[in-house]
Amino acid sequence: MNILFLQRSIAGFGGVMVVTNTLAKKMIEEGHNVSQVVFLQPNEYAISQMDKRIHQYVIGSLNFSSENIKSFKKVLVKEEVDIIINQWGLNLQMGRLLKKGIKGTGIKVISVYHNQPDKNGRIVNIENQLKSDISKAKRAVKLIELLAFKILTSYSFRYIYRISDLFMVLSDRFIPIFKKVSWMNNPKKLISQTNPLTIDNKEFVYDFNKKKMQIIYVGRLDETQKCVSRILAIWRELCGVLPNWNLKLVGDGPDRKLYEQYIDKNGLKNISIEGFCNPLEYYKESSILLLTSDFEGFPLVLAEAMSFGVIPIVYGSYEAIYDIIDDNNGFIIRAQNEDELLSEFINHILLLAHNKVLRQEMALHAIEQAMNYSIDYVYKKWDYYLNVLFKKK
Repeated sequence: MNILFLQRSIAGFGGVMVVTNTLAKKMIEEGHNVSQVVFLQPNEYAISQMDKRIHQYVIGSLNFSSENIKSFKKVLVKEEVDIIINQWGLNLQMGRLLKKGIKGTGIKVISVYHNQPDKNGRIVNIENQLKSDISKAKRAVKLIELLAFKILTSYSFRYIYRISDLFMVLSDRFIPIFKKVSWMNNPKKLISQTNPLTIDNKEFVYDFNKKKMQIIYVGRLDETQKCVSRILAIWRELCGVLPNWNLKLVGDGPDRKLYEQYIDKNGLKNISIEGFCNPLEYYKESSILLLTSDFEGFPLVLAEAMSFGVIPIVYGSYEAIYDIIDDNNGFIIRAQNEDELLSEFINHILLLAHNKVLRQEMALHAIEQAMNYSIDYVYKKWDYYLNVLFKKK
């Protein structure tokens, strides 16, 4: 089977790109040919991380031009593509290009949306502005913008859904949300499938004595979605109370300078920003993971960290989190306001920090739960869908 992944970019090698690479490697191991089309030139680091057996194509800027359509069609013919996996399941430009490119070819399409369907960066950004102290006139404008973006999101979902043979969300819990957002009562092509673990931990053996008194955040340093300022506010209250513990922010992003300024201004101790790097060693040595995002699909870091016995404390702002975390393997924080949210995070961190037995028990449960997200386990469902579509060609 010849499979092509379609996505905007692999620059920065973020979550979706890592998932693509992991799935592609597994597909190649299973005997499939895999290629990939992106629309932005990747950097050297991203290229070095991609499996060399994946045939890479860069079309250029994403626009609905005759030149881009022609280039896309050439790739489809050259690779003799049977199935396209569209990893950007909301973008209209991508959808239009995809529709034009596959017309008359019989190529099947699986489109994937990697966030909770009712959340995206533009919507959350406006919602956050509406929570702030703004004038009545500006509030009215923002409410109109919010309505417009929600209508556009609904239209985009319906468009991508129509041109796809299957539309995938990352959790069963996202299915009713998708129906509501897209205004579709019975989307028969809608399926759910979680993302796999993307780090190999088969040789890892949990040893409590090797775990440091260390808390980590792993991800993009971005305030709109990841809300890392919450973690800094939490640590401002804890760094003096837990002098033997440290906090490491593993990642980089557009708001790094903002966070560095906050750390300096507030004199935070035992904290470091590690930059963008492989988080493997941090997983092995850390005890607690913090995630404070306003929205996610299924954060890769969550299952990855749990597979190494790192106990997650996570803001319950997205439905998929309830698929993996329970009271035995981590904590989901629910709160009515920002002050309560920070207070609950602090209380749960203190609970774990002061109880070695609880940390060990929860770490073992976390490892057990993470096994459900191994690539071998997740790929079985992918293999089923690929074969169903291939037989329909």
